[in-house]
Amino acid sequence: MLKQRVITAAIGLPLLVGGLLLGPASAVYAFLLVCSSLAVYEIAQLIFPPCFKLIESQDSVQAAPPFTQLTLFCVIMAALVFLSATLGLGQAKVGGITAVLSLMMLMATFSGSSIPRSVIQVSGSVLSICYGCLPWLCIWDLYLLGAHSRYLLLLLVVVMMGDSGAYFAGLKFGRYKLAPRYSPKKTWEGLLGGLLSSVGGCLLLNLIYGGELGPWWLLCSIALLAGIAGSLGDLVESAFKRFAQVKDSGAIFPGHGGFLDRVDALLFAAPVVWLLVYSYHKVASL
Repeated sequence: MLKQRVITAAIGLPLLVGGLLLGPASAVYAFLLVCSSLAVYEIAQLIFPPCFKLIESQDSVQAAPPFTQLTLFCVIMAALVFLSATLGLGQAKVGGITAVLSLMMLMATFSGSSIPRSVIQVSGSVLSICYGCLPWLCIWDLYLLGAHSRYLLLLLVVVMMGDSGAYFAGLKFGRYKLAPRYSPKKTWEGLLGGLLSSVGGCLLLNLIYGGELGPWWLLCSIALLAGIAGSLGDLVESAFKRFAQVKDSGAIFPGHGGFLDRVDALLFAAPVVWLLVYSYHKVASL
């Protein structure tokens, strides 16, 4: 397993970083749109089957729920949300997202064959969009904010260094369980190791950029707060997988599982990095 993880990371990481640094903005935009679609697809696949299974005994309609159609519906709606938020101007972004979400809820409500199924379709669709799509809007904003993708790279450093530090610290020193109900392998020692790795990675990246990312206290705050958010995001996805009774969200990456298994921390860390970076720039511009 470790060998597969190392091989996958050794191939994928240089391609990812190289694409962000050297690729045109249009390619990065398309890449993030695809990422959003993949995340929504996998979370919808985790949510809908077990939810419908819970109401099978109460539902008078015996036909199997159309999981494929529901998942496709969520992916299409997520793409519309992403496009509305990134191509709109000013308040048009908020209006576009609201309009798409309202349309999605209407369609999900009135296409259900029973009230319980309608409620599940609405709840699952909204959750899929909020979880799988909205964080990528923060990631796109981070890409646009700094030259040479510096703040997007900062986010990746926080998550990747935190993930690696937590893995090896937990493997070496792990003793006290962090949240055994959701993930029995995660430990407090691993969390601490991940946070320290994130802090070190952020400060090193700032040195590479000649201190242009911000003061040291901002970098440490980003590393710690986003690192904690990422760790909690990992536990959230673990809860979804336990609910669905699956080991991985998919099998797209050898040794790593599904797409969500690789970006679960990123989805929760991104809004934190976005908030701290934008707040700092807003205050600094006053």
